[in-house]
Amino acid sequence: MAPESRTDHAPLLDEDFLRKLDLLEIVFKRNILGRRVGDRPGLQRGGRAEFADFREYSPGDELRYLDWNVYARTDRLFIKEFTKEEAALVCLVLDASASMGVGSPSKLRQAKRLAAALAYLAVAGGNEAQFAAATDRRVLWSSPQAGRPDLGATAAFLEPLGPAGPTDLAAALAEVRERLSRRSLVILISDLLDPGEPRKGLRLLGSQRYDLTILHVLSPGELHPPAIGPARLTDIESGAGTDVVVDEATLRLYASALNDFCEGWLAFCQRHDIRYVQTSSAAPFEECVLETLRRGGLVR
Repeated sequence: MAPESRTDHAPLLDEDFLRKLDLLEIVFKRNILGRRVGDRPGLQRGGRAEFADFREYSPGDELRYLDWNVYARTDRLFIKEFTKEEAALVCLVLDASASMGVGSPSKLRQAKRLAAALAYLAVAGGNEAQFAAATDRRVLWSSPQAGRPDLGATAAFLEPLGPAGPTDLAAALAEVRERLSRRSLVILISDLLDPGEPRKGLRLLGSQRYDLTILHVLSPGELHPPAIGPARLTDIESGAGTDVVVDEATLRLYASALNDFCEGWLAFCQRHDIRYVQTSSAAPFEECVLETLRRGGLVR
């Protein structure tokens, strides 16, 4: 397990930032919400109720939904009907593999804070939120949150997570597809350093009309590594190592490969109607949520 830095132990969300979050909402790209006519306000958790129409009163209807103004004008009894927008599920899939422990703060710490903020926005907006952490060849699931944001439950699930094991996003996404009982907004927060086939899992979710977003988190050392001369590079997940000379020429090759990697993901996401947002683990967190995610179209 990769050690987390001292900056990884500050609160996930503080009170000042929560007040700023209250001004935002999550944007759904795809129509994953159902509509039902005739539901009464307060009979379901989550979602919003809006007036839809009137219908004539029938014996057995609840009298509290009678419209007395219409009765005064027409001398006839009418019941108010509402359209109830079902609560959407926002599933936050965190890559908690060993490579996410890199950086200061670590990529995993930034992922946790992003997940906490987005879960807060989902529940505060009348929807549901659930976490799925892909770690050490298994997926850990939280209980769904609905009704009102539960910061204690969020911290209790996210805080103990440490970076561990190899990345297997394909398996994690397959489990997400099998477990979720309805179409959802699925937000994958990962460094995408996976030798497997995560794109296949994303294509399958997209083909089943899930609303998909990727938050691609990289560390400053991955984005802008220093020239350090002879070095041995070790894969933090597999343990495989290789001896290299990290000089300016090597860094130019690395920068080109990294650009191709990120551009490849961006092109894939554009082809499959997936939001793609890249950020650094060292980016100021408020700036990441209030500006970067807004530019990426995930919040407004």
